[in-house]
Amino acid sequence: MAKSRKISQVARMFRIMIILHSRRAPARVTRQQFAEILGCSDKTIQRDINQLKDAEVPIEYRTDSRSYELTDKNWTFPAVNLTPTDVLALGLIQAWIANGNGAFPYTSQISEALRKTTSSLTAELKKSFNSVGEYLAEVGGTARKYSDAPIGLLLQASMENRTVELLYESRSSRPGVYRPRRLDPYRLDRRSGQFFELQAFCHENQTMRTFAPDRMKNLVLTDEVFRRRDLVLEDKGAVGGLRSTEKVEVVVRFDKTVADYAKEHGWTIAPTFEDDISHSGSVIMRGVAQGTASLVKELLRWGRHVEVLGSAKLRDDMVAEIKAMEKIYGD
Repeated sequence: MAKSRKISQVARMFRIMIILHSRRAPARVTRQQFAEILGCSDKTIQRDINQLKDAEVPIEYRTDSRSYELTDKNWTFPAVNLTPTDVLALGLIQAWIANGNGAFPYTSQISEALRKTTSSLTAELKKSFNSVGEYLAEVGGTARKYSDAPIGLLLQASMENRTVELLYESRSSRPGVYRPRRLDPYRLDRRSGQFFELQAFCHENQTMRTFAPDRMKNLVLTDEVFRRRDLVLEDKGAVGGLRSTEKVEVVVRFDKTVADYAKEHGWTIAPTFEDDISHSGSVIMRGVAQGTASLVKELLRWGRHVEVLGSAKLRDDMVAEIKAMEKIYGD
């Protein structure tokens, strides 16, 4: 699939709707102005508008003002017919965000959207919708609180290839000290179901880096549309969301107590497994990781049931971490 170097169609149509909704007479919005704002041709804008009109969005071109208008500013997306399965799926979403104690981004907006979507349900379906949370528990939730993180703006900036400016509290700086940053957002990751991370090109360091959205404040979208660089966000082997240029061979033995769980675990190193004939019931995992820092922490979660056989560096790093822990807990 070719990489998109321009604003995606979904992002363009979203911005067309926003611009028309916020337009105030006698301001004019022409097709040429849309094309200039969104960095595309007049024909592309016309195709986008035609598709919006096909979806029954009330957009009209007024010949007297030579401008596009949203004729009904109170227009909303039409209601849909929900099946019992649809209601269950929406109930799961409501239960997840309720169990998150406000840690998920857009919690209040999602709750309001669900309320509107389910407002016309029958009493029986509404009962099913509201009862899902009684049978679903998410223990732990996100590792940090993301309800105030600028997730929506970062998603919009990523979709539209727009540079953002913000203040960022880096872990390498003193707590509470925010420094200005200019970033080109490429993608938002949700790592291990606990962390939200932004993969972005940092103008200051001129390289791709990982940023924590909850350490951002005063984020604004600039008018600068960036051209996506020929950089690959290599996920294979990026344990814990951390990417390194160092490739490390991984050879690990899991004993019979955890062997089946290890094979079912969602590893990012694209592993292969083989039975260990020298240790009945054990399995050996092989793969390649990007660096060892996060992999050491991941393997330590398996405790005494895992042994690193290679590479030498990974084994040495595991030993160093265990010895450091022993100094804390040893006699």
